[in-house]
Amino acid sequence: MVTPEFKITINGSELKTKPDSIQLTEENGTTTDELQLKFDGSFSRPSYKDEIKVWLGYKESGLYFCGTFIVQTTTQTKLELTVKATSANFTTNLKEKVNVSYENLTLKDLVSKIASKHSLRVKADFKDVFLKHISQTNESDLHLLNRLAKDYNATFNIKNNTLIFTEK
Repeated sequence: MVTPEFKITINGSELKTKPDSIQLTEENGTTTDELQLKFDGSFSRPSYKDEIKVWLGYKESGLYFCGTFIVQTTTQTKLELTVKATSANFTTNLKEKVNVSYENLTLKDLVSKIASKHSLRVKADFKDVFLKHISQTNESDLHLLNRLAKDYNATFNIKNNTLIFTEK
């Protein structure tokens, strides 16, 4: 028989209160991973943008790091607090529409520039795909990356503060 075990930190401090439930949905492709934690109503509500790190596993085999999540919403009633967080930090300006042109660079270089702009690490393929010109007109970086992923049959996601743009 195995014994489930977990570790959760919020902004670097280990959680002392056991959640009533932990729901982690890991996604592939362009959908971000989601974390939902439920506590009894007396738990102190985390703030929007707080960083949650989660490890899950078993006492017998150890913990596995599942990811870093950013609090997006909290809902509280007298009896229950629900915290929802995503693996992509949508609190940054990823959704902000911009007008910019990129010329004479590889697709990997373009993805790296966008990752750097948002203080994300990058894991990208496509170093051999040369782009003569790409226009980003009234379009967010998130939308541009989704568009390029579709055009080049790539997997795009943001997990653990890493922008992932790889071949399918």
